[in-house]
Amino acid sequence: MTDEALKMLQEENQLYFSNLPAWVTAAFAVAVFGGFLGSIGLIIRKKWAYFMYIISFFALVAQHVYNFFIQKYIEIRGSQLILPVVTFIVALFLIYFSKQKSQQEILK
Repeated sequence: MTDEALKMLQEENQLYFSNLPAWVTAAFAVAVFGGFLGSIGLIIRKKWAYFMYIISFFALVAQHVYNFFIQKYIEIRGSQLILPVVTFIVALFLIYFSKQKSQQEILK
């Protein structure tokens, strides 16, 4: 995030983004790219898609632990709580769906 964009945010959000540790950024990257690779694997019907979704889910959990318990994300973002909840639900669904599809491939 550029300095100009950071200055346009509210003070609480400026503190959040300026104090973000590197491991949270890494967890975000692992969650995004793990989900992306899992989706590609699901499209081409590979069993490793399930494992990529599992890796992505654990990275998502690590990121949410920081946001909710260490940084107190709920106090900062209050009304925008819906996005983390939806991403958690979608991640669980993708794990379930990819597991079902990998089991169907075994049965064939």
